[in-house]
Amino acid sequence: MRSWVSEAYNAIFSAKEFSHVRSKARQRLTGQLSEIFRVFCKKERFEWFVHGFETECVIPAMALYEKLQCSVHHYYLDITPFIVWSPGSNTQYEASPEFIDNIRDLDCRDLLKHRKAFNLNKMNPQPTKTELYENMTNVCTLTPALYVRQIGRRDAIKEPVVVRRQQMLVAWGNDEKKAKFVKNGERTLIHTVFHTKPERTGISGVESWVGGLTSRWG
Repeated sequence: MRSWVSEAYNAIFSAKEFSHVRSKARQRLTGQLSEIFRVFCKKERFEWFVHGFETECVIPAMALYEKLQCSVHHYYLDITPFIVWSPGSNTQYEASPEFIDNIRDLDCRDLLKHRKAFNLNKMNPQPTKTELYENMTNVCTLTPALYVRQIGRRDAIKEPVVVRRQQMLVAWGNDEKKAKFVKNGERTLIHTVFHTKPERTGISGVESWVGGLTSRWG
C-alpha cells in the first residue's frame, strides 16, 4: 500500500502540470512567511529578505516534503512541549513531570552556556532526579522530532525510529545563575521584539503570547 502511495506522489510531482501548482504554492508560502517575519528585516531590505527567504527556506522545505512523500517509508514529525499550565493560573507555565523522565531522549541546548549541548550522560557525578527537578528549566521547544517507520514485506510496519531528536532550549543551573542570566544575559531578537511597542511592530495576539513565553529567557 505504501509503495502505491509513494508511486502516486512521484507521478504527481513529476507531472508537467504540477510545476504551476508548485510555483503558486511557493509564492503563497513565501509571501505569508515573509510577512510574519518581516519585523526582523529593515524596510529598505525587504525585497532582498523575501528572495532569501524563498531560496534558503521555502524551496528546500518543499523539496524535502516532496522527497518524504515519495519515500516507501513513513516519515512524520512529532512534538511534545513538556509544559503544563501552573495550578490555578492561565498565564504561567511549568515543566511537566514527563520532561525530566524523557530528558535523555531530547537534544537539549543550555541557554546559560551559549546554547551548548546539555548531555546528561557525560555528567560526573550524575545528578539525582531531585537535583534535575530543582536546577533544570524547560525554556521552550525549538524543533520537533522526526521519526520514520520503515515498511517491510507485505506492508509490515516496523517500530518508529528517531531520525532527529526533538530539540529543546533549557537552562541548567541554580536559582542564582538563572537570576544572573535574566538580569545581565545577552538579549536575543525575540526578547527585543517582545519588548518593542506593539504599534511599531504590529505584533499582537498570538505573537505576543508566544513572545511572552520566551521573553524572560530570551
